[in-house]
Amino acid sequence: MKKIYALLMLLPLSYVAFGQFNPATNCYGSLETLLSTPARAGESLTRLSPEGVTCNQNSFWAIYGNQIYGFSLIGNTVTNNGSIGNSAGASLAFCNNLDGGSYTPTFYSNSTFSRAAYYNGTGWTTCAAHPKWGLFNAGGNLGYLYFTAHDTNTYMGVGIARYDGTAYNLVYTLPDTTRAVTVADVTVDDYGNVWFFTGSETTLITDTLNVISPSGGFIKKYPFVLNTYNAYGCFMLNGILYIGLGGSNPNTLIPVTINENTVMAGDPISMPVVAYADLASCNAGSPFAINENEATPGFGVYPNPVKDILRIGFGANASASARIRIYNQLGVIVFEKQEAFPGETIDLSACPAGIYYLMLDRSCRMFIKQ
Repeated sequence: MKKIYALLMLLPLSYVAFGQFNPATNCYGSLETLLSTPARAGESLTRLSPEGVTCNQNSFWAIYGNQIYGFSLIGNTVTNNGSIGNSAGASLAFCNNLDGGSYTPTFYSNSTFSRAAYYNGTGWTTCAAHPKWGLFNAGGNLGYLYFTAHDTNTYMGVGIARYDGTAYNLVYTLPDTTRAVTVADVTVDDYGNVWFFTGSETTLITDTLNVISPSGGFIKKYPFVLNTYNAYGCFMLNGILYIGLGGSNPNTLIPVTINENTVMAGDPISMPVVAYADLASCNAGSPFAINENEATPGFGVYPNPVKDILRIGFGANASASARIRIYNQLGVIVFEKQEAFPGETIDLSACPAGIYYLMLDRSCRMFIKQ
């Protein structure tokens, strides 16, 4: 049983709204339109991990003991592909290298809860920056890494800290001590949004799935009831959110189906029977994605990252013109045009650096402004 470990990984939550709450959609702020429509059609699903292990739509990892094990998930079958290296702590994330290492993307961990550490190809390098908090559950994607932050003396939860390779910032504060993160992990989708489960600290039964933006703004919460005692991790793969259950429970993956405002637990998928500590993946996708055949064919934005001029491309089978909108990571529209054409250029020189989302009809692409 992992009662002690599970309790250490808890943190409280308050439902602090970001923007105005819309009870009809259960959404906060102007992101509700964006979140219902993103797609990832035409984007590559294959890249390489630091160890040369193929990182595709079937790959994920878990910590067992002091090792990182690679797995593939095809249908309802999980295959253990063996150890791929030592772990540096009890948490695991996979994201862009934020500290100048030659391997990117790469693995990150909490390095015995004191600082972030990254895999350099042969071993682990502890990052130079010091946080103000103890670091627990890790999640990463794109250019940020997230940890649950805890008071270093009491181990009580403080909030969610974001690491950018230079410093740690508390992007989300958790003042409600009657609430806890009930799955010992956080996960990040391909649009940079952070997902985590919460419920009663005394029972460890999940009652809510929460989504916050890359900067910590509260986006959405879903009612979701599941006994997640001894839940050791969560991750996303191909736009599906998975929870890992172990300890006194059979070691299983629980797929979580998200449909508009409804969240349901699917049939358990068997995992090898060992005591895992965390989960991570490389092809997260997004639970908000629509089917590829409903997306705008060939839609893309380039260059990405962009400094000044962004160009839009979409295939010959798309409509001759389309409405475009660009949102910043807080969901605020910074550019809008009723008709856009293939090859359209947009001057973004006046926009501050950060993560943006370009909507073209029912499709979405994330890009980074330098």
